[in-house]
Amino acid sequence: MIRSSHGKTNRQIKKMRFLLAGRKFNMNFTLADRKGLKYKVLIGQNVLKRNFLIDAGKR
Repeated sequence: MIRSSHGKTNRQIKKMRFLLAGRKFNMNFTLADRKGLKYKVLIGQNVLKRNFLIDAGKR
């Protein structure tokens, strides 16, 4: 069960391997339909907190 600004929904959880900034990851992700949204993929803080620096002032 995932809670968001759109309410509560059930989402599938999938283990995925991916490459980001030259680093390999093997993590669990929840899947959501992002059709019609500005960004096709969102990368969460659980991934980025692994030795990435986030500049909140940069757009």
